[in-house]
Amino acid sequence: MVKQSFGVDLLEEYWKMQERRAEEIDWEQPLSPRVCSSSYVQLTNGKTMMESLEEKIPDLFTYEQNHPVGVQSQAAESIGDAFFLAQYTSKDAAASDMVSAKINKAFNEVCR
Repeated sequence: MVKQSFGVDLLEEYWKMQERRAEEIDWEQPLSPRVCSSSYVQLTNGKTMMESLEEKIPDLFTYEQNHPVGVQSQAAESIGDAFFLAQYTSKDAAASDMVSAKINKAFNEVCR
């Protein structure tokens, strides 16, 4: 998400520092995000997700289906008990909230 919002690949920067290839960090000039990056995690709830949302939600940069489609779930006991994880970018927090609402609506439409 940092890479999406700030344009900085933290893993790449880490290895540059380890290999002493990193440029001096200018702590006086903090980076501002270009976009708002968000994560949406839908926890399992004892229902069955009948289809993936990966193709139904535009502009996702990550989608991981963690619970099989068509298989009844159990109630979540931890954050690891998720139907799916979706990550996306928006122009600001209000737009992010709108995408989150769309994902939630789409999930409810495919959940039985």
